[in-house]
Amino acid sequence: MEEVLAGKPCTPRADFVPKADAPVVAVTNSLPSTVEIAIDGPFPQLEGAFGLGGCKEGGFVFQARKASLFDTLAEFFQVSPKLILEHDKLPEGLCDISAAAPPDQTQELRRQFIETVRTKWGITIEPSTQAVSAYIISVCSTNAPGLKPVQKRAGGGEVPGAFFLGGSGMRGIASYLESRLERPVVDESGLQGLWAADVSWAMSELEPSSGSEPEVERVIQTARERLGLELRPTLWRMSVLEIRTSNQRETYLPNGIESRNGPA
Repeated sequence: MEEVLAGKPCTPRADFVPKADAPVVAVTNSLPSTVEIAIDGPFPQLEGAFGLGGCKEGGFVFQARKASLFDTLAEFFQVSPKLILEHDKLPEGLCDISAAAPPDQTQELRRQFIETVRTKWGITIEPSTQAVSAYIISVCSTNAPGLKPVQKRAGGGEVPGAFFLGGSGMRGIASYLESRLERPVVDESGLQGLWAADVSWAMSELEPSSGSEPEVERVIQTARERLGLELRPTLWRMSVLEIRTSNQRETYLPNGIESRNGPA
């Protein structure tokens, strides 16, 4: 996850050896001269490492290997997974996807990406901006015990009732909080650099055994006490992706979308 958040390719496990017949999407290390898109899949989940590769070269070359289309759309369009609205379900399974364009053709790359998905699966991707329920992060304490500045990026993980990060930007911390709060979390803390975070909260009786979501107030209180971060509910204008079958509506091919817009 840390490598994805940093815009780097996911590192496979040390013991992972890809199958010879596994589909491979080649991505050049140099800036492309034309718009190029390749989608292979979906295919069943394979053995070994899998996940998003993220963007390279300033965001002009994108690669996802053995990733779900849902996760790929969130990363490619740089929107929260909570803001992908599936009016119709995306195809299941995993895909290898590469997309590249010259620096001055990123909007055309998005347009062609949307058209490629529509042609392959009959799915229309409609980017738009909406006021959505979200949490805004601000700083309420500067000496919280669970948030410390660090110099190096390091990984992390989560278990029921807790998560930790060895070294991440605030975007990574916001992402972990978002996964527990079931709403987008927007970082307005102003905190720069890398941070180690160690968070745990008192779980409800059902949370450990059923995998149910934690009580929202417990997570918010823990973020305040352990991280010194206030999570304030608000309406926030954000970019969303609406997913529909293409026979429901005329295909919508926008010029581009913003990653975030601000208060509603």
